[in-house]
Amino acid sequence: MIYIIKRIIVIVIVMADPFKNRVGPYMYAVNTYPHCMEDEFKSMIEELIGDHLAGPVRLLNLDGVASPLCRYIPISIPNNIEYMVMESSREFAEYSGVPLYRPQHIPLPSSSVDRVAANATLHHMEYKDRGDLYREVYRILRPGGIFVVGDVEEGTKEAYWLNTIVDRYNPNGHRGLFFAEDKEISPFQKAGFEEVIVKRKGMEWKFRSEEEVIDFMGNLFYMRRENIQDFPQKILDLVRNHLHLNSSSPSLSPSPSPSPSLFPYRLKWELIYFVCRKAH
Repeated sequence: MIYIIKRIIVIVIVMADPFKNRVGPYMYAVNTYPHCMEDEFKSMIEELIGDHLAGPVRLLNLDGVASPLCRYIPISIPNNIEYMVMESSREFAEYSGVPLYRPQHIPLPSSSVDRVAANATLHHMEYKDRGDLYREVYRILRPGGIFVVGDVEEGTKEAYWLNTIVDRYNPNGHRGLFFAEDKEISPFQKAGFEEVIVKRKGMEWKFRSEEEVIDFMGNLFYMRRENIQDFPQKILDLVRNHLHLNSSSPSLSPSPSPSPSLFPYRLKWELIYFVCRKAH
């Protein structure tokens, strides 16, 4: 089924959600609060296409059900973008109905795609599988095509948050294999990418209220109420202590004063980006 939204061709098949306990809370957070990670998604779009295009582009978003980049493509771009999503997670694929892929095989012809995105997802993939995936992405990219990986860097507060805090309070745990510049350049080059540019980009996750912080962070990271004593305050304390949540507004009260910002609660988040171009 194909929907055309603001000059974007979106290929999506919607199915019932058979895995609410795992996928449902994440998608609830992303869909209920689309502004929270807006900076992160726009940052990926900026690396993929900038603010203009010379012609139509075919864009593949790997493991993109949870990173709906199509919502954040600037409407000022005059050309059509064919936007596709594939999943390596069977749970997310069954939730959304998008096709499955394996690191060793992306079910697309060679030289058929202009852009490939992987936003904060590949830290769930083994190192060998990542190398296989890079070769597959190189195969499906057209000459001059771009592959952008944005993910958590080793040794950062984001890595600590995921592999220590989330690992403790999420019943599924979290053991991400995070990215390091010196480890990742060689696999990209071995896959065929001669040009690999590395960037580190800071951004903000933004919230309207403390309640929103609690609801979004608790669901996005599957930090369950039944596992945490004094759940609301604990979530706030964890985010303040480890992700440096800042507020330009006082704590919630029965009659909060007007805030100078629509999103007075913000935390800093940083990712490392690998921008890889296939030679012409």
